[in-house]
Amino acid sequence: RAHKWHGENQTVMLFNLPQPMGLVAAHPARQPAGQNHCLRSPCTHICLLSAVGPRYYSCACPSGWTLADDQFTCTRVDDPFLVVVRDSIIYGIPLNPEDKSNDAMVPVAGLHNGYDVDFDDSEQIIYWVEHPGEIHRVKSDGTNRTEFAPAAILGSPVGLALDWITENLYYTNPATQSIEVLRLRGEVQYRKTLITNNGSPTGAGSPVGIAVDPARGKLYWTDQGTESGIPAKMASADMDGMNPVNLFTNNLDHIEFLTVDIKENKLYWAVTSTGKIERGDPDGSNRITIVTGLSHPWGVAVYQNYLYFTDRDFEVIERVDKST
Repeated sequence: RAHKWHGENQTVMLFNLPQPMGLVAAHPARQPAGQNHCLRSPCTHICLLSAVGPRYYSCACPSGWTLADDQFTCTRVDDPFLVVVRDSIIYGIPLNPEDKSNDAMVPVAGLHNGYDVDFDDSEQIIYWVEHPGEIHRVKSDGTNRTEFAPAAILGSPVGLALDWITENLYYTNPATQSIEVLRLRGEVQYRKTLITNNGSPTGAGSPVGIAVDPARGKLYWTDQGTESGIPAKMASADMDGMNPVNLFTNNLDHIEFLTVDIKENKLYWAVTSTGKIERGDPDGSNRITIVTGLSHPWGVAVYQNYLYFTDRDFEVIERVDKST
């Protein structure tokens, strides 16, 4: 300690304290009484004291919400945004690259090796995978955070895909060489294995990414293959696991995640070994390269005219016109 005005009379309070960080003096005198102008405020979410009268408070909103004209009520921002998962956090960023903010939603912190993420718009719930481990979920306002499906039950899920029509959650499980589905609603989360390594080239080898098109009844997945007959591939099946088909198999070593453009009926996927983002039709035709020269392309997403993708080595999120 030292004199607070001139820094003299320095005294060591405690020796042998490894890596001391912050500290605070605890005493009622440090927190004198005052009038709480927020006590009867009409703020719907957050009330902040102010030195400006006559109210001496102002209302504020959490990330993803905006203050209405009445200056009291918070309303949800309906602008589209990207949900980004990193090792330790999930947050939202605007689709406009000129806007460098990352507060389009309430951030979800404290992840352990976050891997993939999906979003239930009707219920405003975010689901994510911590690999190797569990599937978690949280409301978009940051409430009701739970471990939805523990690792002891699921194994090691990697990719997620929400069927928003039937409210089922599909996931890939490379540790068990399978693709599985989990019911979201109800007291019991029933699950079923849909596709396995059955010795056929159309089976699941090392599945990674997964996407669904519920209106057409189709699921798609990327697979890094095995050394025993299952090729690295982009594959499809009906959403009940029937009729699996290998759509694309050439030059797909270390294929990563994918997305489906439902409106245009197109598939996009990332390939680390070639540093490319590719596109193809769900019938296995019209395969073309969209982006080249990447180091470690990973996640992909589509919205309207743009394709968004991540590069883990370059540590960037980029977008391109998907028609190029």
